[in-house]
Amino acid sequence: MYINRRLKKAFSVADIKEAPAEFYGELRRVQSGYVCGGAYAKMLSYCM
Repeated sequence: MYINRRLKKAFSVADIKEAPAEFYGELRRVQSGYVCGGAYAKMLSYCM
């Protein structure tokens, strides 16, 4: 959970609005704790 808190501090609302949609989706998944090996890697390869 420490990483999630640091991510929320690192990205302000303005930064998120500037970010591409796929990055915003990735950030939301990380914040909600959806970082689990295969699913996260599969999602990244799909976005790129």
